[in-house]
Amino acid sequence: MLTYYITMKNVHKDRFESDRSIYNNFDVAGMVENMNTKVVFNNYTNEDLTHNDNELDAFGNLPIACLEIFSSRTRIGMSWDMSKNKVLVDIKYKGGVKVNFLSGIVEVEEFEFGGHSDFNFQKFKFFRIVDKS
Repeated sequence: MLTYYITMKNVHKDRFESDRSIYNNFDVAGMVENMNTKVVFNNYTNEDLTHNDNELDAFGNLPIACLEIFSSRTRIGMSWDMSKNKVLVDIKYKGGVKVNFLSGIVEVEEFEFGGHSDFNFQKFKFFRIVDKS
């Protein structure tokens, strides 16, 4: 049983690392591929629920919208707490936000902040994600 537990922890950490690369590269198809069809996604900013999706199609629209907003983004796992079907990660986000002016000029403003994500798995796919920043 201990071997199974350790193996599952490694599988889930590997899945997070794979997803991190997909996320950082704006690979929308790759992000959706790793999700359960009934994925639940909640995003909190300063304890306020700012985004809530309860199905794959709705979740898939979010990374598409991000393509218009971000010039770059990087999600870095800083510390981990893993169990059989869950990964809790303290995350550092860095990136650039596009600011579009009426003249057509696009300026990039850099950002950096910390957060925490809870990833729950079912049959090796993400089925619940809670992001807090």
